[in-house]
Amino acid sequence: MIAVTIALAYYARVAIVEAKEDRRKDSIEKQLENLYNPMYEIMDWAVREQSASDKAQQIIGVGFENYEKLMTVFLGYGHYLRPEKHEEIKQLLVSPVDKGYVRTYPEETFKKALTSIEVSRARLMVELYRRGGFPWRLYDSSGEEILGSLRPS
Repeated sequence: MIAVTIALAYYARVAIVEAKEDRRKDSIEKQLENLYNPMYEIMDWAVREQSASDKAQQIIGVGFENYEKLMTVFLGYGHYLRPEKHEEIKQLLVSPVDKGYVRTYPEETFKKALTSIEVSRARLMVELYRRGGFPWRLYDSSGEEILGSLRPS
């Protein structure tokens, strides 16, 4: 009888630990899918498509459609961000200069927010990979492997 009780207690403990791991993995996947990946893609695209005149003025333009997507993602999933990052990105997104169909932002501020999103995104990708959530390799924009020696053995 005692052996059965010990076995059940051990089984329950293992089940609880595995459930916690699964919940964390699901949470990371949702953060990446709903917040970090869409914001990173839109903001990175805006930086890569920066025109020569915008570079000279040190501004970054985001088209109205992409601005709407950014706002939708931020308003729907911004609660995943840490409070200081949330405030930083909120201040950026609510203060564009309207130039017709393009919203412009100061280049330095925009790139700082993009870097913040990129770092958080990479950190979550590494954590998800360590938890067994990525069956493929991850590369940064320069083609270097992000995970390197972090691959599980």
